[in-house]
This record gives sequence, C-alpha cells and structure tokens, in this order.
Amino acid sequence: MAKRFLLVAAVAAVGLGNVASAQTPAYPPAGYAPLLFDPTDTKYVFRLNGAPWICRGDTFCKPVKIEGVADKDLPQAAMDSLGFAGPRYFLSYKQTNFEKGKPVVLSCVEERCGKLDATVGDAHPLGTFQVKQGDRTVTRAALLRQVEARNGRAQLLWCADSGCSELPLTRDAELYLSHMDNGRSDGRSMAWLREKSGAVFSCAQPEDGISDQLACEKSKLVLSDFPAAAAPTAAPAAAAPAASDADRVALAASIDRAIVAGDFANADRLLADATRRYAGNAAWPPLQQKLAKARADRDAQLRLAEARRLIAEALRFARVGDFPHAEAMLQDADKQAPGFAETAKARNEIAAMRTARDQRYRERYQYHAAIDQAFAAERLWDVERLLAEYAQRFNQDDEYRSRAGRLAQLRADATWQARINQARSFIVTARQATDRGDFAEAERQLVLADRAAPGFPETNQARADLSRRRIAAEQQQDGIRLILGVIDAAFQRKQYDEAERAIEDGRRRYGSYDGWTDLQRRSANARQGNDRQANELRAQNARALELVTAARRSTTQGDFAAADRSLTQVQAISATMPEIAIARAELERAKADRARQDAEIRAMAASADAALARKQYADAERLITDGKKAYPSYAGWADLSRRLAEARQATPALKGNAPMPAQPAATAPPPAAATPAPVAAPPVIPQLAQLIAVAREAIKRSDFATAEKAVAEAEKLVAKAASVVEARAELKGAQDKPQEKTFPAPPATPVQPPANRN
Repeated sequence: MAKRFLLVAAVAAVGLGNVASAQTPAYPPAGYAPLLFDPTDTKYVFRLNGAPWICRGDTFCKPVKIEGVADKDLPQAAMDSLGFAGPRYFLSYKQTNFEKGKPVVLSCVEERCGKLDATVGDAHPLGTFQVKQGDRTVTRAALLRQVEARNGRAQLLWCADSGCSELPLTRDAELYLSHMDNGRSDGRSMAWLREKSGAVFSCAQPEDGISDQLACEKSKLVLSDFPAAAAPTAAPAAAAPAASDADRVALAASIDRAIVAGDFANADRLLADATRRYAGNAAWPPLQQKLAKARADRDAQLRLAEARRLIAEALRFARVGDFPHAEAMLQDADKQAPGFAETAKARNEIAAMRTARDQRYRERYQYHAAIDQAFAAERLWDVERLLAEYAQRFNQDDEYRSRAGRLAQLRADATWQARINQARSFIVTARQATDRGDFAEAERQLVLADRAAPGFPETNQARADLSRRRIAAEQQQDGIRLILGVIDAAFQRKQYDEAERAIEDGRRRYGSYDGWTDLQRRSANARQGNDRQANELRAQNARALELVTAARRSTTQGDFAAADRSLTQVQAISATMPEIAIARAELERAKADRARQDAEIRAMAASADAALARKQYADAERLITDGKKAYPSYAGWADLSRRLAEARQATPALKGNAPMPAQPAATAPPPAAATPAPVAAPPVIPQLAQLIAVAREAIKRSDFATAEKAVAEAEKLVAKAASVVEARAELKGAQDKPQEKTFPAPPATPVQPPANRN
C-alpha cells in the first residue's frame, strides 16, 4: 500500500511537471480526513483515501495495520477517534467484512491496532483527561459503549496505556446511557450522559487534572423521553401473567436488606430489576430515596474518615517538627470536609507546637548547644534552620559565621554529596514500593534515606506522598472490609448465590486483594454442605483482628517488639487480611518517627545541659519542663531534674539565672597570652552528659580518681565542649583546694534502754 501511494505521488509529480507551473497540488490533499492528534506524545493519525496513517514527530509516516483486516477493506470502513492514553490510542471501527459488520473498539500502539476486547457495540468518546502521578502528567481516555449483546446496556470505560476498566456507574447497575455532549463546567472538563428514563448524568474527575478516575453523578435535570417511533399496527400481545405479590414483597425486602448492609451495588441491581419487572409500583420510589440517602451518608462518612486520617498525619508530622507538610495535610483535610471542626482544632494545636518550638531557645549559648548537637547528629538542615533563627535574633556575629562556614564546608564535601545521592536512590526505591502498595518497604527505604542524609527535604516530601497513598489504600480497604462483611452475612444466611455475587463484585473492584479465590473455594464447599471452612474463616478473622488491634496498640505505646510479634502471628493466621499491610506500615512509620524525635530530644537535652553548666537554672528548668511535656517517655529528664535540684542546693543564694557573661566585641582580638576560649563542640548525648554527671558527683565526694577517669573519657568524646572544659576546671580547682584532715569517728557506744521504772 505504501509503495502504491508513493507511485501515485510520483506519477502525479511527473504529470504536474507537464502542466503549467502555476498549478500546485491541493493542501491538504484530496481524500484527507483527520482522526486524532496527541501533542503530548507527538502522534498524528489521519486517513488518506480511506487508509489510516500515523505520523510521529519528524519521522516518516507509516500506514496503520489492523489485525484481521485486509488493506482492501480499509477504505470502505467507518472509523472515528475515541481518544488516547499515553502511547496508546483508540479508534472505533465498523466494516461489513469484520465482526459481521458490528462496531468494535480498536486499541492501537504505533502502527498496530487490534480489538480492545471481544465486546461489540457502538462507542463514543467522552474526552481525554490528564492525571497527575508524582512529578509527571499522564493521559486517560473515557469511552461510552452500548453493548449489543446486552440490548444496548451501557459500559463506561476508563482507559490507560495498559488497558481499559469499567467504571462503577455501569459496572454495578444496569443502565442504558446515550452521549449528549462534552464541555467545561465549574472549571472542570465534563461529559453529560442521558439515561433511558430521562435522568441526566454529569461525569468529571473529582479533582480536575489530578484524579485517576471519572466520577458520575445524577444531576437535577430530567429530560422527557424520546418520541416513540411509528410502528405498524400489530396484533395485541397476549396478556402477561400477573406478577406475584409475594415475589414483589420478597424483592423489596432484599433491596432494603442490601441498603441496610451497605451493599449499594446489589441494591442498584435489584432496584433496576424491580422497576423493570414491576414498573410503576409505589414501593420503589421510597427505596430509591432511601438508597440515595444511604449512599450520600456513606460518602460523607468516608470523607470524614479520610479527613480524620489526614488530621492524624498532620499531627504526626508536627510532632517531629515538619510543620510545612503538617499544614499540607490539613489543607487536604479541608478539601475532604470543608469547615470540619476537628481540622480547626488540629490547626490550633499545631500552631501551639510551632510557637513552643520557636520559643525553645532564647539565649546565645542555647542556640550554640543546639546547633553543635545538630552538627554531631549530621542534621545539616536543622543546623541551617537554627542558624537562620540565630541570625534573626542576634545578627550574624563571629559565632554565626564560624558555624555557617562549617556548614558550607560539610555540604561541599564529596562524602556528603555521595550520601545525598545514596539517599536519593533510597527515595526512588521507596516510591517504587509505594506504587505497588508495599507501604512497609517504602517506610523502611525512607528510614535508610534518613540515615544517609538526616532531615533531607526530599525524604520528607516522599514521606508526605507516602502518607497520602497510604490513606487512599486505607479507604480502599474499608471497601474490601464492607464486601467481606456482606459475604460473611450471606454465608450465615446460607445464601450462597448472593455470596458469590459479592465475591465477583469484589474481584472486579479490588483485583489486587488475594483472598477472593479462597472465598470462592469456601463458598463451593459450603454449597456441598461443608460449612466448616466458613466457620473457621469467621473465627480466624476474629482472632486476626484482635491481633491487629493489639499490634496497633503496642505501636502507639512504643512497644515495637510486641507489635512485631503480633503482626507475625497475624501473618501466620490470615496472610491475605487487608489490615496487615497498613498495620505493618504504621509500625515502620512509628520506628522512623522515634528516630526523628530522638534528634529533637537530644537538641533539647543539650541546651538544658548547657544551661546547667552556666548556672542558668531558670532556663534549664524551663527546657526540662518543655521536654517532659513534649516527650514524656524520655528517661533523661529525671537525671537532668536531679542535677538541677543538686545545683540549686549547692548555690542557695542563686534563685534564677546567673548573670550572663558579657559578649566580647566582634572586632576585639583576644589577648596574646590568654588561653584560647573553648570552642563549643557538638555534645554527645546522653554519653557526654552522663560522664559529666559522674565526674561532678565524684568531685563532691572528693573521689578525684573517679572524677579524673570520667573527665578523661568525656575529653575523648568532645575535648572542647563547654561542659567538658568546665568539668576539667572544677576538678582542677577541687584538687588544688587544701583538704581538711579527717579523723576516724570513735566507735559507737551501744545505747542501753532505760530501766523500767515500773
């Protein structure tokens, strides 16, 4: 065909050369008809003299080949564009020599096309939509197809580059829809469909350009039915047998039971069957209203549940100091439930946390201790934040410049850059695990990224994205649990047809769940009278739920070992239980949060230790009180409180803070003979604080050997830390002070009890 086309073009060119030069070929050429153009993937499909062609960028155009279709049949075929999704595009095709002249949907990649599936029927495009996936945008195509084998029953298809899936509107109910028009409304791309009854549906993405689905809602519009076509007068049909009232009552009871159980798909199907079999009966409108209200209530509950999960994530981010992502989670919660009181309450709590954190450090030495501790923990982004706060309060003095220079030097180091690259590789692996639903593995990879580069902003962003995906998975698992509840209730009532229908519905909607095959096997056994497996399944699920609850409780209490044991037992009992993945992810996330909180605790403990060393007792007490309130599980607050009490007893005249030492002028050079001031180095907490405490206790007891050993060990850790230098000075002063002679006490004379005067 391509050779014939080129030959015709060559002959035409020769012929034109013999004609007057003023004549030019028509553009576009005769027989040209466009089909589709995809600017994102740079593909252009058109027909030339009936044959389809595809052009890609600046490359040569190629003829499109359709499996099972001869080239000679292409010009006589009817073809239309149905849209595109990534590299894949879709065409409607109808020709007398193909599928008995029935219209089919073609799925095409490059110059090859084949049938989308075995279903035949007219198809109409509802539009091409954009979907946000991470940092890239992909396309989706929406189609409406009238299935000829089912008397024109509608199928709404949502097509990606991997294939098409049917949307719940037509999958869960028997609807007969026709395409009306496409356009934009309320800032979104929409498609309007008309049902046979006259109801009008509006279909759009829940979040325009973001959501990977098309949601359809019944609008308030109702159009009168199409006029009936004139038909020849026929003999009156035989009267249909009167429907049984008992059947109608039983059907109404089944619909009501499905609505109460939350099985809306089954209720829709039964209602469609009821209105077809008993048209005009007064029992159906109340049930339709009840179903609509139950569905609206369920949707509202789901939105509130998702908002609460987002609020919990926001509070979790705030507790580890990640306030930007905490606010992002609250904004997502606002979208789910506008004006929700719990969102406003959480926002106030987070604002109070941020204010308390901003007021945590007030003096220069407190910032010095916190910054140096952040250097020791290699949390360079915390160093950057603390330096910014320090410069805002105290300007950019020599201390600021020295630490800022050290920060720049560390970031420029090749070793640190290698660690950044390693963290990025862990983040990529985490995102891949997130995409396949392995949230526990994603959390573990992000922990590794945190270890490689603590506080890396890209890690925090990946953690926020993981939280959103995990919340969406929890909502999906709510749907799975609902279907499992319906199946279990059907097993108990011995209604195995209903149970198998629910199993098939669940398989279509949640194909990633692995438990459907096991449920089908148990249903088959129950049909044969062996319902022991169904009873065992019920008992196993109850035991597994208890263990999952125990694991989550242990995770909340910080007992990670107990939580891991409980989840291991659940895995052995019911490996396909949907709650296991979420509980395991929560455990891994709690472990990561513990590591992130430890950095905050160490910074506060370092600042409190510096305050004690400088006899700033009021500051030390405030920091210890704030630390106990924010992190009550940390055992080091008791030791700091004890040291504070002992220091106050040793200096009873000092009620608050000791006078702050005067800050030397920035330009004044130090005296030549003076001993250089100790440079505040990152304290190692809690080892350093424990060694200093042991040394000071030994100095009080005049046990100079023990004190010397403790100070020497502390100097091995950080020789120039302020607390170490002060401890060395205290030890030297105590050793130089003349010791009072002590004499052994005389042996105690036993005291005789007084004689009994009576």
